Amino acid sequence: MIRKFTLELPPTTNNLYRAAHRGGRTYQYLTGEARAWKEAAQWEMKDGRCRLIEGPVEVVATFYLKRDRDVDNLKILIDSLEGAVIANDRQVEALHVFKHKDAKKPRVVLEVYELEE
Repeated sequence: MIRKFTLELPPTTNNLYRAAHRGGRTYQYLTGEARAWKEAAQWEMKDGRCRLIEGPVEVVATFYLKRDRDVDNLKILIDSLEGAVIANDRQVEALHVFKHKDAKKPRVVLEVYELEE
């Protein structure tokens, strides 16, 4: 089974997390921008199919970018699958990442393939 989604580009890595310090410990948390993107992406991926994939998956992420930049914000993409398409992000056994230029319509296309157990 394949599930394919076209999403807006996630925030850049510099805009994903902030740090807070309490009791001598440092905690990281998602920024408001990152939380909003993740929630919107999860709503987009909940396409009426109630069943979450429970077994191993392979994910293909293809970024279409206005300009050449890093695609190191993969964590939020994989995290957004959890609860919308897959039960747990530990199910991702293979991840393939591609990038292309498309100045007119920047986006990321996610393909999730259910693997045999």
